[in-house]
Amino acid sequence: MGTSRAGDGGRESGSQGEPWSLYDQVMLALAAAVPGCAALLHAENITDVAHDGGVVRTVGLGWDGPWHALDAWVAAPFLVLPIGTQTFRAGMASAVTCAVAGAVLYALIRALLAACARGSGSKPGAVAGAPSRLGPAVAAIGSLMASLSMAWQTEALAPGGAMLGALLVVLSVAMVAHAPGSLAAAAFPCALALTYEPWVGVASLAACVVGHGVAWFCSSLCWHHWSGRG
Repeated sequence: MGTSRAGDGGRESGSQGEPWSLYDQVMLALAAAVPGCAALLHAENITDVAHDGGVVRTVGLGWDGPWHALDAWVAAPFLVLPIGTQTFRAGMASAVTCAVAGAVLYALIRALLAACARGSGSKPGAVAGAPSRLGPAVAAIGSLMASLSMAWQTEALAPGGAMLGALLVVLSVAMVAHAPGSLAAAAFPCALALTYEPWVGVASLAACVVGHGVAWFCSSLCWHHWSGRG
């Protein structure tokens, strides 16, 4: 007798609900801490001319156009710290945002690997056909490849950099991966991205559509595998 798709959905949701192991949590911490610390180590008390607009928004709280208003809210808690100049403190906000984006990206890659493992019949925490400990390591490497890149690190050490926009895009896709059956889960981060900057919103919507397609493909692969086992 073939296995129903509803039964497979129960297996899939049960796998997604399993708590992460200590090894998973360590890899998550590395994916967040390494890019954040790398940006902090290279942050300076003054910034380059290319990021003058970010300084105006975060430090001077001045008008720099209708977009990127969230930069001031994110940087505000760091401006009261007795460390370095105000420009350096605003740069700390970008570094912490980079760390959070690295953690979200890790969770996204981890969910994708788990879906692929379920489709191949492997243990949910593993890469298809590989030991279970390889999944977290691959997710951490994939996250660090993005968060330690020149583009991310340049914006992560600048006041009012583009890291908040990158976080909103990655967060939107992560919400789709968390609820692959519907795009409604990503409505709030997509709306926030649109208000942050139109191009960030467009990138967020496009990434969600692609992510929804990938999630549907992995779900179909998982269903075909379990139905063939009946």
